[in-house]
Amino acid sequence: MSRLSALALIALAFMSNAQAVNPDADLNATPEALGFAIVQKGKPIRPSLADGYWTYQLKSAPFVMASRHAEMVTCTAEADHGFVRGDAEIPVPCVSGSHTGATGRDSSWLFVADATERDGSNNLLASETGAKVDKNGLRYTVNTLLMQRSGWDIPLSQYRGTLYVYFWIDLDGSRSADDSEIGEVVLQIGKN
Repeated sequence: MSRLSALALIALAFMSNAQAVNPDADLNATPEALGFAIVQKGKPIRPSLADGYWTYQLKSAPFVMASRHAEMVTCTAEADHGFVRGDAEIPVPCVSGSHTGATGRDSSWLFVADATERDGSNNLLASETGAKVDKNGLRYTVNTLLMQRSGWDIPLSQYRGTLYVYFWIDLDGSRSADDSEIGEVVLQIGKN
């Protein structure tokens, strides 16, 4: 079994219970309340509430996704693809293991799903997938966006656009997502 396959299995095992999520969850809890933060050039970026989304204004440069907890799952797209994916018969939260992509320990890219596809992908951010984890939580440095639709790797220095990010932080260690552990933010990159 390749290292990449082993990581994929770890990610799937981690997310096996994540499908027990209320699709009508209130996603307007503050990111800080969930232990989520964005840091760029060593400074925390404060979000503002705009058009119903907690929005971070970022430069076209690497940034850090951080959490007070050891693991986080994100699903990202250039349009708000909705928290629930799949079809009417089998609705699946975008943070589910069935959508998890695997990365190596030295990763610094963020997978950006094609919002028009019913099956997207997400990022498991943990020590096994490139995040730095210590007693203060995790920090994952994003240098590159991997775009599902085009297959291109785009360095953040060349990206200008909007990313919609749903995230799940397992606050209680249950490995099962509940409404209070899910948030949504918007990243406005290179527009300031």
